[in-house]
Amino acid sequence: MAPPPSAYPKIADGTLTSPDRAGWPAIPGYQLPQQPLRAFHLNFGADWSKGIVSVEPPEIGKPFTVSVPAVDRRRQRPRRHPPAGHRGAAGDAGRLELSRRLDRRAGSSRGRDRIVHFRLRARSADRERASDPRLSIEERYRNRDEYVGKFAAATLDLVARGYVLPEDVADLLKHAGEHYDWATQPRGTAQR
Repeated sequence: MAPPPSAYPKIADGTLTSPDRAGWPAIPGYQLPQQPLRAFHLNFGADWSKGIVSVEPPEIGKPFTVSVPAVDRRRQRPRRHPPAGHRGAAGDAGRLELSRRLDRRAGSSRGRDRIVHFRLRARSADRERASDPRLSIEERYRNRDEYVGKFAAATLDLVARGYVLPEDVADLLKHAGEHYDWATQPRGTAQR
C-alpha cells in the first residue's frame, strides 16, 4: 500500500509561513517568543565538504529563513478536537512544568524542545472574564464523552487515510480522555 500524502505544512499553500504571519491569537497570560532563534550560514572555507576547516572562526553569512506552521482555525492543527492549543518551545522552562506529563505522550523530546500547552478555558464565563478569544471547552463540547467521541471519529478518519495505525487507536483514545481531564481541572491543580 502506498503511503498517504504528506500533511506537512508547505510554503506554496500558506500553511508554512513567517512567524509574524502565522496567525496566533493573543492569549491572555501567554507571550509568544518575540524573536525566533536565528541560524546563519557559516563559511568554514572551500574545503569544508572534505572536513577541512580553513576559515576559523567561520565567516557569518546570511540568516536562514525562519518559517513556522500557520494556525489553522478550521482544522485546529495538529489536532481537530483540542482541549488546549499547542506550540513548540525551546528553553521555556517557566511554563513547561504544566505540560511535562503530556510531553511524553506528544512525542516531544526530553531535551530543550518541548510542547507548550495553552489550555483552553473550561467555561465561557472564564473565557470572557479573561478576554480569551478562543472558544472555551464547554462551548466546543457538551461533556467529556462528546469530546472523546469526536476525537475517536477524527482518529478513525486518520486510520482510514493511513496516518494512524489501527493498533494505536485504543492508546490514543485513553490519552484523549486524560488530556480532557487535564484541560478541565481547575487552574493551579498540580500537574504530574
